[in-house]
Amino acid sequence: MSAIIGTMVIAVGLMLQTAVFSRTPLLFGTVDIVLLLLIAWALQPAIKDWEVWYWTGLGAVFVGFISVVPAIAYIATYLFTVLVVRWIQKKIWKGSVLFLFFSTALATLFQQSVIFGILRFVNGVPLSLSDGFTLVMIPSLVLNLLFAFPVYLLMKDLADWLNPEELY
Repeated sequence: MSAIIGTMVIAVGLMLQTAVFSRTPLLFGTVDIVLLLLIAWALQPAIKDWEVWYWTGLGAVFVGFISVVPAIAYIATYLFTVLVVRWIQKKIWKGSVLFLFFSTALATLFQQSVIFGILRFVNGVPLSLSDGFTLVMIPSLVLNLLFAFPVYLLMKDLADWLNPEELY
């Protein structure tokens, strides 16, 4: 059940990301809804590990398929982000909304840095580091932080619906 719903949620998130949010940038930065969905899903304690990894792999392949950036960039950043978020959430920092914002900020900066590096050094796009930082990374960070909490609330409701708490 979670796999079917996960496929639909990631597909709808990707459609929103490409059709709506990519058309409303802040400077040149846009929100990454799929990244926010994956972080919010990874932070749900009731969700099994295989469900988190299924959603992550699916989201990385979907975004990598439609992006100009090589798919390996999204696969690597999404998998690494969810691995770190899931590990820290289980071992160190349980159930904090502050961790949602912290992980969103770090994941956004990591992802944007990897994409900048690939575009600059592999594809040869002439973009300076200061322009990339001020025009793309910081606006993307602001937008991702703005949308992180509403996406988290939606994923929390979905996780509670998929895994209802048993009453004694």
